[in-house]
Parts: sequence; structure tokens; C-alpha cells
Amino acid sequence: MSNLRPEGVPVNFDGSDRHFLFTFSVIDELQYMHPATSIFRMIEEAGKDTLEGLLYLVDIVYALCGGELSRTDIMQSLKTNTLTGEGSLQTVRAAIDLALVESMPIPDDRDEPEREDDNSG
Repeated sequence: MSNLRPEGVPVNFDGSDRHFLFTFSVIDELQYMHPATSIFRMIEEAGKDTLEGLLYLVDIVYALCGGELSRTDIMQSLKTNTLTGEGSLQTVRAAIDLALVESMPIPDDRDEPEREDDNSG
């Protein structure tokens, strides 16, 4: 695989430089919080400007930050970001989307086995 140790997507959140990455621990935490909802649906809903979307966004950021921030701090930071224009909701949402992609290493051409030609007739 091209990148077996992804480093995460850099994002400045709550005044700290962080790296968002969906590890098994993060996904497990999110599934524990929302057992009936897939990670993909959570991320899709977090991209919407609804109360449910905001609650999913807070839970996702909470899990991605490893529980270092309280949900109240996350909510306050998101509110501050929206008011000041620094690190807008769209920036945080984009970092989450990129983190999901970054978390799934994609094989490059060197990883594919060479095929033998069956046209030697």
C-alpha cells in the first residue's frame, strides 16, 4: 500500500494544531455513541446545517480529538470559529471528510500483482 501509516489531516481546532484520523479506536468510539448509525451516515449528517448535524459534528470532533476536549469546549470553539470566520465549520467538515479518505490507504500501481498474458496461443 502506498501509505501504511497515515498521519492524519492537519487542522487547527480550539487554538491547537491537531491531526484528524479515523483510527479503529475513533470509529469504535463513534459506533459506541451511535450504535445504529454508520460512520458514513454520521459524516454525511455532520455536513448539514441542522441540529442533528451539529450534534454529530461535535461527537465526531470529540472522538477525533481523543476525548481531550469536552463537548462543551468543542461547541464553544465551533461557535467562536463561526463568529470570527477562523476555522469555519466548512473547514472542520472538510478536514473530517479528508480524514476519512486519509484513513483508507489506497494501493498504488506497484502493489498490484502483474498479470500474465493469456494471448500466447
